[in-house]
Amino acid sequence: MKVVKRLTSGFVQDHPLLFLALISTVLAAPSLFSGYVFDDYLHMLAFHEHPVFSIPNTKLDMFTFLNGDSETNRQLMNDGILPWWTFENVKAS
Repeated sequence: MKVVKRLTSGFVQDHPLLFLALISTVLAAPSLFSGYVFDDYLHMLAFHEHPVFSIPNTKLDMFTFLNGDSETNRQLMNDGILPWWTFENVKAS
């Protein structure tokens, strides 16, 4: 334990930013192997130009989630994607 303490204390003091980058990389590494999550599937569908939840998506608006169209937003509320209390003309990207 003393050897690890002695090695890391000098490294941390001499290169604090490099140490933070190394720790961040080690902590984030498991997420590389977790697979896809909900929004990843939505982006894949949008990339292949499949309609997602009654919204016709194209590659150019892949990160536009709510475009301010009240009819589209009302349909999303009816489908249960948006809460019932959502403002009908809301925009989100």
